[in-house]
Amino acid sequence: MGTLTGTHKGDFHGVAPTNRRIEARGVQVARFVDGQIVERWGSTDELGILTQLGASPAS
Repeated sequence: MGTLTGTHKGDFHGVAPTNRRIEARGVQVARFVDGQIVERWGSTDELGILTQLGASPAS
């Protein structure tokens, strides 16, 4: 688990750049073979990011 922080500088799910600072929680899990990542799974609160960018969820 971790916290992602950044500035919205590019298109994100159809939302044009806003230059707003965002913060979201997420988790990443990886499977290693011989010291290399061979699979990766993850989840980030993308709805939370969209809300911070002022986007409304689709109806």
